[in-house]
Amino acid sequence: MDRIELALINRLLDATRTLCSVSDGALYRHWDSTRRTLQVCKELNAGGKLSKSTLITEFRTLGVGELLILHVTEQNAGLLVRRTKESATRRLQSIKLRALYTDQYN
Repeated sequence: MDRIELALINRLLDATRTLCSVSDGALYRHWDSTRRTLQVCKELNAGGKLSKSTLITEFRTLGVGELLILHVTEQNAGLLVRRTKESATRRLQSIKLRALYTDQYN
């Protein structure tokens, strides 16, 4: 992650912690799940590379309804992995990212 991405995810993590502290019941569970997803995203994508060992660990511990957010730098793509409630399978969804400023890539 570059400096801006890291600052953004840290702000989102702070916001989810704040929302957890003022929520209860179902709202707390949703915000806490969002916070955990962001924290794992930060750890998995640290340094701009996906760590094989961390990725394997997170795949093994992925709970039902939880989400992994991966950035595949070489393909300029995002990958969302979610474990479904119906079974132990994981669903994959890929998202092609586009540049905010096209002149950065010319």
